[in-house]
This record gives sequence, C-alpha cells and structure tokens, in this order.
Amino acid sequence: MVDFTGSRYRDFRSRTSREELQRASKLKSKLLGINNRDLKTLKVDLQTSLFLC
Repeated sequence: MVDFTGSRYRDFRSRTSREELQRASKLKSKLLGINNRDLKTLKVDLQTSLFLC
C-alpha cells in the first residue's frame, strides 16, 4: 500500500510500532497518521497515540 500511495500521494506512509515510527520520522512526509483501531478486534484505544509519542 505504501508503494502504491507513495507514487500517487508522496507524503503517505503507514507505520504500526515505535520502531517503525522512528524509521518514518526520517522520511520527508508532511503528515503522519496513527490508527488507534486494533484491526483484529476493531476496538479503538486512544492510548496507542500516547504510546507512540
């Protein structure tokens, strides 16, 4: 998905952990989104954003 959107929307990147977030911070993206939803249970946990900050 990143490869596809990267070609169409240069600033889109997808990250899911602190390690990936650190790698993403080295990119020149203008926008970083955090999905607070567990895709297995569909439960929303706003603590995810705090954990990644």
